[in-house]
Amino acid sequence: MRYIKHRSNESNLAVVVIFGATIAAIILCIVLLFTGRTEKVYFTGGSNTFMIEEDTYQLSAEPLLCDNVVYVPAADVLAPFGYTISWDSGRNALELVNEDGSSFIFLDSYTASYTGNTVDYPNITFARRGIMYIPVDMMRQFANVELVFEGEYRVFEIPWRDTMADTAINDDYRLTETPTKYNNVYVMQSGIAMEPIAYPRDNCLAYAGVVNNIAAALPNVKVYDEVVPSMAEFYGPAPVYNDQLSGMKLIYENLNTEIMTVNAVKEMWAHAGEKLYFNTDHHWTQRGAYYAYKALMWTKGEEVLPLESFTTQNFDNFVGSWPSFVKGTPGESVLRNHPETLERFMPVTQCTGEVYSDMEMNNRLYPAQVINLNENSYSTFIMGDQPITKFVTGAGTGEKAVLLKESYGDAFATWLINNYDELYVIDPRYWNGFGGHNNPMKLPALYENIGGFNDLIILSSPGSASIDFRNALAALIS
Repeated sequence: MRYIKHRSNESNLAVVVIFGATIAAIILCIVLLFTGRTEKVYFTGGSNTFMIEEDTYQLSAEPLLCDNVVYVPAADVLAPFGYTISWDSGRNALELVNEDGSSFIFLDSYTASYTGNTVDYPNITFARRGIMYIPVDMMRQFANVELVFEGEYRVFEIPWRDTMADTAINDDYRLTETPTKYNNVYVMQSGIAMEPIAYPRDNCLAYAGVVNNIAAALPNVKVYDEVVPSMAEFYGPAPVYNDQLSGMKLIYENLNTEIMTVNAVKEMWAHAGEKLYFNTDHHWTQRGAYYAYKALMWTKGEEVLPLESFTTQNFDNFVGSWPSFVKGTPGESVLRNHPETLERFMPVTQCTGEVYSDMEMNNRLYPAQVINLNENSYSTFIMGDQPITKFVTGAGTGEKAVLLKESYGDAFATWLINNYDELYVIDPRYWNGFGGHNNPMKLPALYENIGGFNDLIILSSPGSASIDFRNALAALIS
């Protein structure tokens, strides 16, 4: 599976020149293969309709512009030309049937098959919010029409894998205060605590292997892996800093190419001057999770609402988990004497949630809230760690997702409800005998139980590469 990075206009022109002769040859061959109408088809930027001569047809979504190429919803634009269209999950393709036989347009591919003949194209197909888009040259050839474009089109970047090869951070935000170590937690007199967490090479390679196996077990699901740093990566003084970035890159280098890798560091580092992590708690803030969410959606090629769109209901006397880690030491009183703000961004979409203890979701435990204002701890986010929480939203995207996570995922999940009609949040540590929780959870079975899902998102902080969490992840398919 190939992915392309957004190119500049200059390189777009170069690509056009390079592929010009190839395209001409393809068109010449296709003209010999394809028969049908020769009408003019009119598209207008920003419009959810298109015209075939004088007749108007509806689109599920507006056309998009990527790398100076217009993309259109495949099923909408080809159905009027005599094709019966369905989805072939085995081929990961749209099947188009007409009097000449079956043809296939493959997702995330540069190729299509027309009644057994393979055709290559210079531009890749992709899906966005449950809709498969094709470049207009593909439509032109399948429908044998002349295309006319009017107006301005919304620019879109095709999803691509960012393995963080060129990502770097520096010491601009690194604290210089000398910390004191209590129970492997470093506490500073300013009321900031953190712990040194590394990514050992063996852990990275083993974790990548588990993610590869999960993706292989779900061939019809787009898998996104997002590894995120702890506070020490950006802000840790020398005794606490362990270069997590190198380990994160090693994981991504060893993931199979069908897995979409998400560069959270790049987006978070751009906002490192903001409050991305708690001082008194071992988690990130909901604000920090927002930028990781933004990175995920950028990888998917989707936009997110700006942070200012969300109202806040904050708690200003928050003291988190670190005092309990250093209980009975001088560090405990230092932290308790430096309360901070628990920033809470409220949902903008309608959402209902339920917590269950079984994979079939027959044993309902209690309702779940995206933000629980009765809880003034990190558990305010989706009510903390649970076996499985199902959220049904008013996002209207037509997509379902499963989030595999440890506790960092609680704040992260509060943002995902904006992009999925159904979101299933699963903590692997609550299944398959781990932590004394014996209920089985197998992702292929869950896929069948809920009628499939589009995306699987695996979110992990540095400690997640350790053997305990890895094994819990691996048990979801073994």
